[in-house]
Amino acid sequence: MAAAPMSFAFTLLAACISVLHHAPAAAAAAPANQIAGFLDCLAASLPAGVVYTHASRSYQSVLESSIKNLLFDTPATPTPVAVVDVRGQTAWVGSSTMLSEVYYAIANKTSRLSDCIEMTWVQSVLYFAFYGTGKPPEMLLDRGTGRPDRYFKAKSDYVQEPMPSQVWETTWSWLLKDGAGLLILDPYGGEMARVAPAATPFPHRQALYNIQYYGFWSESGEAAAAKHMGWIRGVYGEMEPYVSKNPRGAYVNYRDLDLGVNDDGDGGGGVASARYEKATVWGRAYFKANFERLAAVKAKVDPDNYFKNEQSIPPLPTSRLLVLILCTLAISCSSGIAGFAAGDDDAFIRCLAAAAVPPRLVHTPGSASYAPTLVSSIRNLRFVTPGTPRPLAIVAAAEAGHAQAAVRGGGFGTLMRRYGLAADNVLDAVLVDADGRLLNRTTMGEGLFWAIRGGGGESFGVVLSWKLRLVRVPETVTVFTIRRPRNQSATDLITKWQEISPSLPRDVILRVVVQSQHAQFESLFLGRCRRLARLMRARFPELGMTQSDCEEITWIQSTVYFAFYSSSKPLELLLDRGTEPDRYFKAKSDYVQEPIPRHAWESTWPWLEEHDAGLLILDPYGGEMARVSPAATPFPHRKGNLYNLQYYSFWFEHGAETLERHLSWVRGLYGEMEPYVSKNPRTGYVNYRDMDLGRNEIEGNVTSYTKGKVWGEKYFRGNFERLAAVKAMVDPDDFFRNEQSIPPLPAAKGWSSI
Repeated sequence: MAAAPMSFAFTLLAACISVLHHAPAAAAAAPANQIAGFLDCLAASLPAGVVYTHASRSYQSVLESSIKNLLFDTPATPTPVAVVDVRGQTAWVGSSTMLSEVYYAIANKTSRLSDCIEMTWVQSVLYFAFYGTGKPPEMLLDRGTGRPDRYFKAKSDYVQEPMPSQVWETTWSWLLKDGAGLLILDPYGGEMARVAPAATPFPHRQALYNIQYYGFWSESGEAAAAKHMGWIRGVYGEMEPYVSKNPRGAYVNYRDLDLGVNDDGDGGGGVASARYEKATVWGRAYFKANFERLAAVKAKVDPDNYFKNEQSIPPLPTSRLLVLILCTLAISCSSGIAGFAAGDDDAFIRCLAAAAVPPRLVHTPGSASYAPTLVSSIRNLRFVTPGTPRPLAIVAAAEAGHAQAAVRGGGFGTLMRRYGLAADNVLDAVLVDADGRLLNRTTMGEGLFWAIRGGGGESFGVVLSWKLRLVRVPETVTVFTIRRPRNQSATDLITKWQEISPSLPRDVILRVVVQSQHAQFESLFLGRCRRLARLMRARFPELGMTQSDCEEITWIQSTVYFAFYSSSKPLELLLDRGTEPDRYFKAKSDYVQEPIPRHAWESTWPWLEEHDAGLLILDPYGGEMARVSPAATPFPHRKGNLYNLQYYSFWFEHGAETLERHLSWVRGLYGEMEPYVSKNPRTGYVNYRDMDLGRNEIEGNVTSYTKGKVWGEKYFRGNFERLAAVKAMVDPDDFFRNEQSIPPLPAAKGWSSI
């Protein structure tokens, strides 16, 4: 029989394994007839000389050559039904053991020049593997073929705060004990700390160092194993107060079955949820919050858990993804479900418990964690005032990716004139709909995919993730901020800016913030300072911008610059969302299609002089924003709009009187500008949600389309009806609704092109 290509041989091997994998669930081991069938399948499918069974003389030597730890060659260790060696790559069949090899070292010396040895990098690999120089590089290829020569056991920890010296003093007594092993301390920092914890499954980025507790021995027997393992577990326990917590982290390549092992057997429903919860004990130690994402991937690519062992990733139970929607359905249906009375608030909590949602993720008004969790999820103190409705319960997301951002309403920023909105750069999304289905772009259809990219969010389902197109930025960008007081031509500059800024090259954005008695001109240019200075002299000489106003920085530093008005702030500030809001605020918005005359701007200064005055933010459009069709996404404010005008007020004092003063200021100036902004309708940006424009009303247990149209066409213009048609198609019962959610389009109106 001719040798099969490696990939084809592995395919045949997998087909034969399925004979064993689908044994009855209650069976402790595959019955003899299944084993015989499996071996017959191998013999018929693979070339002679690559399959080794218990009857083969070479079985034991091939088996031993594939392991490095004698712990996996003891009588109690399960042995595979067969070993298949495909082109020298050994596959174990019927055994779930995972192997780990450790080749780390640390030198505990005071550094001197005489301690140094200069060598090539590959020689350094040899140096750390064998503690010496002059070894041939070929030793790195020698994995050995004979029986392993030692037993070993490893455990690990992550250290986030320096340990006090007395702790290290106590370790010496452990290292003097009979059966003592060693400790290996590997420092992190550098590139390890730069990479985001969610960039790969490995989450331990911010640790100071990793500790490995390592014991090895050559004596066989249970007494020797107990002595050495007792030492490792003892010193590991001694270190508990000084290492990472909640969870106590560990490195997956130092596989540690003491942390927990998976339940065996098959099962669905509650059994699958229970197995998943048991796996989180060890899984979060290795992967922290990334564990649930790994389990979600497992559920997608291997839902039957074909590849499994003591610490393999389990599939995320379907109930974990859909339980919140199913429970909400249970208490929203007036017909009721057995055990749930209509209007019974406790039904929701009982449903969560029955579906095995971990109690640590559920925060109710009676729990101490409820208030801080609620406050941490908002940014405006107006939403924690006594009159604001509170949720029955908060079910915490298990990973950061479940929190969504401004892309739902379009999402604009300093790159919008070059690359458009965030919504213009969405390639795919994952959404849970009102029926509890998990959908991507292909399965949701182009109509729903169109609607969620700028349609305001929360009307069509729960978006779990976005896939975004990455865009290019130069290595160096330029920023500047120039402040001009009212008495130094600020009014004239704003008036002139309206004609210049929207027509600038799309690699530059120049916005204005008007506050108190000055106008602040802020710019980002995707290029160097010298080019920007030439451009400003040619197009906007009145501003008086010079090269000394410029700062050349990286693009990521520019995001810090515009958020904190300083490029020297640490980048980590971008990750800090805070734990509670510190201010109240109110925003309204307009679109300007014709330059506002000078006298109108002059009339705004008295408003900005008031004691409770807020500020105005002018964001220019043009460039890519004008190129995209108004119907390409729900966001319609494209060609013909010079800029967006935001009225923004924030304050820190509590009380209804203070609230009313600030709201009156925003509403008053908004009213003053009415003659100069867009009309029929007067439009606004949906991400500056404005309840003054109108609120939904319920008619026949669904949101009124007629009432919704009042505010809806101000955000979406002609796209509102199409959004309502999508809503009628995917959520006709109006399950997802709030004060300004999209209503279903009544059937009588129809819609022919979704």
